[in-house]
Amino acid sequence: MVDGLVEFSALHISLLCFPQDVAFVQDKWQGRVVPLKSSIKLYSLRELCLLGRTIEWSQFDLFHVPHFTLPLGVPIPSVVTVHDLIQLTHPERWYYPLIASIYLNSTIERAQRIIAVSNHTAGQLISRGADRATVEVIPNSVGLKSTVEFANACLPPPLEPGYFLSVLSNNKPHKGLQRLLDAYAYFSTHFSERAKLPAIGLVVVGAGAPIGSFPGGIGMGMVTESELACYYAHARSVVVASSIEGFCLPIIEGREYGVPAVSTPIPAVLELCCAHDTVAHDFSIESVARALSECLVASVPCKESVKNTNSKYRLNEVTNKLLLVYTQLLGRSIKRTISEERK
Repeated sequence: MVDGLVEFSALHISLLCFPQDVAFVQDKWQGRVVPLKSSIKLYSLRELCLLGRTIEWSQFDLFHVPHFTLPLGVPIPSVVTVHDLIQLTHPERWYYPLIASIYLNSTIERAQRIIAVSNHTAGQLISRGADRATVEVIPNSVGLKSTVEFANACLPPPLEPGYFLSVLSNNKPHKGLQRLLDAYAYFSTHFSERAKLPAIGLVVVGAGAPIGSFPGGIGMGMVTESELACYYAHARSVVVASSIEGFCLPIIEGREYGVPAVSTPIPAVLELCCAHDTVAHDFSIESVARALSECLVASVPCKESVKNTNSKYRLNEVTNKLLLVYTQLLGRSIKRTISEERK
């Protein structure tokens, strides 16, 4: 979000961040973003009740929160981005739905605009009482830059091009890591198409990825952005085995490199899929394995034709939609915009 907004000189952006992230903000945006330190934990009662008292609101015209906790006592127009309702629909702890409902209902009642990153999430918000007129659907934007340098980079041995790639931002149960590993093992045993893959046919990367080898595949853990770009560029397909997502950045990131996707039938992800992608019939291990097989049977799509389906997720397109929301709330008299964005 910030990367697109800083290109508009009429906006003066301040960014709430944890003290340890101030140097990162200053270095990344080179003075175009003013960091505001706050140690208040995200999704906490202190964030809801106390954060609004720590800000000198007279300096700002607009407050944009990229998660569904809108602090109490915000006297200026507010925009809230809601990515998903996983804490309500797929909670990790029994009490999450109770707390999340309190926060979300408060936000729905007070926010001037609510941005949902998918039509599915928008529908969930409206079903919980959000006014249709306040809900805007603006997708996430692709963040990686497809460059020849990254695309032509050599894979670390013993990897060879043509593998399935899974990119996991975390290892929470809804990300489906175990489903992916079980489905890949089933696929390797029951489908002859396995022979069309290199010896290491599944590569898993990201903060939620395992580290080390497993039968027919490897987990690489965290990788750099340039390394991730290289993994995307050499993949046969990006695989998503989650139970639920509010969006799915790996699908549109992979598409920047001309790589199609294999996915479970997640409502928000189905909105992203195109004719080049393969969708499992259900969430079962056998169904995901069959989708892997179907992907390999299908002809390899032209990379440029895959890339061309990605235009509405490019940074400039998404930023323009966001600026339209700001303009609707404030007109042209934007003197400074504050965005709460935590790493």
